[in-house]
Amino acid sequence: MEQNELACGNEKVLESKRVTGGKRKKWREVKKEKEKKKTEENEEGKKEEEDQPITVSALINVRRRKKEERWWNTMRYTQCVANSFLPPSTFFG
Repeated sequence: MEQNELACGNEKVLESKRVTGGKRKKWREVKKEKEKKKTEENEEGKKEEEDQPITVSALINVRRRKKEERWWNTMRYTQCVANSFLPPSTFFG
């Protein structure tokens, strides 16, 4: 009796391993398909972007964004420098 139960138990384990292996394969295949779809969509999007001419407002927005980034970077830098050189009593009375 025990041998039969053990044999049945081993078969169940083997069956479950087969099932999980199949799921993994399916999951990997699905993942690969999703990646292919993403790359195809990205390529289509790039083609559409290349077809559209660059407008003046887009260029202005890019320049404005770069200016803002530079301003924020300089502010961070000056604040760090000020904090490192000046004692805290100058700020907090």
